[in-house]
Amino acid sequence: MPTDIKTQIPFTASVVDEVSIRVVVDSFYERFLPAGDHPHVIIEHVGRVPGRHMTTLAGEWGLSLHLASAANGARAQYLLDFGYTPEIVSRNFDLLAIDPASLDGLILSHGHRDHFGGMNGFVEQFRRRMADDLSLYVGGENVFREKWLKEIDVEPMSWGAIDRLSLKAQNVKTQCCDVPHDLGGAFTSGFIERQSFEIVSGGTMVAEDDHFTEAERSGKLVLDAHEDEHATCYIVKGKGLVVISSCGHAGIINTAKTAMAVANVEKLHAVIGGFHLGLAPIEYTQHTVDELAALDPDVVIPMHCTGANFIGKGKGKRDKGKGKGKKDGKKGGKGGGKKGGRKGGRSWSRPPGGAAPSTTRNGSPAGRRSSSKDPKKVCMLYTKGTCKKSHQDCPLIHNPTCVFHKAGQCRDGAQCLFPHRTTEGVLAAQQV
Repeated sequence: MPTDIKTQIPFTASVVDEVSIRVVVDSFYERFLPAGDHPHVIIEHVGRVPGRHMTTLAGEWGLSLHLASAANGARAQYLLDFGYTPEIVSRNFDLLAIDPASLDGLILSHGHRDHFGGMNGFVEQFRRRMADDLSLYVGGENVFREKWLKEIDVEPMSWGAIDRLSLKAQNVKTQCCDVPHDLGGAFTSGFIERQSFEIVSGGTMVAEDDHFTEAERSGKLVLDAHEDEHATCYIVKGKGLVVISSCGHAGIINTAKTAMAVANVEKLHAVIGGFHLGLAPIEYTQHTVDELAALDPDVVIPMHCTGANFIGKGKGKRDKGKGKGKKDGKKGGKGGGKKGGRKGGRSWSRPPGGAAPSTTRNGSPAGRRSSSKDPKKVCMLYTKGTCKKSHQDCPLIHNPTCVFHKAGQCRDGAQCLFPHRTTEGVLAAQQV
């Protein structure tokens, strides 16, 4: 069971002098990125690798980051997540000339295959060159559960599970971090509190933990609450808190606020990684941008599953605020600072007046009701991410399914304009 933040405090995390974040795997690799600079970070790109001109870095759906920090002359390094396949993470790790012996540990953000899929193959290839007392830090025992994919009118498909026995055979110890852990340099957040407007997202299914529930007895799967997800963080001297959210299923605002609470740090320096907003409604994404702006980070670097809408709206918020950020690279190089991701920049200041957009009306998200819209007519431009009209202005429905119903939080029932996805995965059109 998750641990309340109150029981996690007090927690004392290490303070580091500098942090370097190198992208090992992300969705794509761009070789000819222009040089960039930034007032808060050093940006480095990798083009042709000297002596390896017959091959190149590769991208795939997934994420893997090499983390390095220094404090009082002592250095610590970790590999956070392992991409979807062992071929890609091992290939890029080798091309970037990262020394396996330098790794102080391995960290897994959560139990999805696009983050753990390359792990066992990576460990098998490099284990003999790593430290003897190597540990894998995970967010909890639930990370080892089998995950299932459920699509409309398709039987659930197993997405597999982490091969724990293989890790044991390779002498990799597993340490569960459902409460914050100081790893030496980095620290883990522990369970991410659900304390904002955000809805747990992700779509995978798991078997119910309680073997005596009606759902378990009937053989049904339930939505994954991602209780095993945790963030990797740093406190940088003179800068503040760096929060790395590999996927953000629990919500990037929840993630940042949890890290700030357990570390007892008010200054948020950087938010980096996947924010899982690729399929989120535009209004929900805008709300997230506004709430993140209110936390006032110096640097925001979205990666992986964040989605184009967040990047576009975040860039607009940034450009209206404290100044123009620079386009950041995809593959990090050597040296201090943070690098990687699509967009880097200072935090986005709030618009004049500082008021966030309304998020609720009669207990439901603002703008979700409109008697002029036919609930069966979905805006296809929106589904492709190309509709230029707001949700209120477009005569067609922007969200083809009700994300609030999926999370058990829709209060509109049959009056909801958005189709509800039933527990069997069938879209049921709601009548107004």
